[in-house]
Amino acid sequence: MLDAALCQGFVEHLKLDERDIRELARLAHGREHQQSDQAGRLQRQGAEHRARLERAKQLALQARDDDLAGEFLEEARQAKRALVDMQTQLVESQQKADISPHAWLRAEQAATIAERVRATFADWSRPAQARVLLLALQDAMVGWVDRRVVGLWMRWHGGGVSRQEMVTRYGRHLRWTPQEEEALRCYYDKLTWQALDHMFPARTRSSIERYAHRIGLSRSASAGLLEVPPIVVPGPEVVNSMASYGFPLPPGTVSTKDMGSFESPPSARSSSCCHVR
Repeated sequence: MLDAALCQGFVEHLKLDERDIRELARLAHGREHQQSDQAGRLQRQGAEHRARLERAKQLALQARDDDLAGEFLEEARQAKRALVDMQTQLVESQQKADISPHAWLRAEQAATIAERVRATFADWSRPAQARVLLLALQDAMVGWVDRRVVGLWMRWHGGGVSRQEMVTRYGRHLRWTPQEEEALRCYYDKLTWQALDHMFPARTRSSIERYAHRIGLSRSASAGLLEVPPIVVPGPEVVNSMASYGFPLPPGTVSTKDMGSFESPPSARSSSCCHVR
């Protein structure tokens, strides 16, 4: 599943538009030709202003007189403004540079190859795919979004970002808390399955049954079981480890912090055999 998600993200980034082709042509042109005199001059001036900025900051920190420190700080501000201006002029100069026909040809050839790879990549052997992915993939993070959804975040060379959600067949194992176990021991043989489902919103019916069997609990098939749980016991909090990579919790997911107690009728509360803290 992870291999499929990586391949899908890679193929999606091979859809090049006119802007991508122009950027490829600009890069090819820059590699084929030495920088112009103007660009070199701007870079030298930028280096001088950068050195001036660092020197003024150091002198301002070392000055013991407030007026002298203020003068050095003003000099640092002037150097910073000049540095920003030089960088702006350098970018404009690079953008205005005419791209050679040979650079355009190389860019178009690269776009053609990218399209051929995109169309056939799914049929490549796994070792061949792995070699390409290692070249294209800068870094990736895999982590849980919720109990059953795994997020895959990929950042590719060039700045492209892919996010992929994968639903796993089996959810992450959540250990039963002491509060859950205490409530289960008290109410497992006193509530209907529907009431138990409400009491343990973080657990499936099969997991409740398995854990009850594990700790030696059993249920009777007799009537008279309560249909309303006296409390609701939230399960362990599932931390969205992929939130910083742009994966919000799925719509409708309720945080365990937001789960309040379930108000039950007096008859149900009076039959409680223990109190869950």
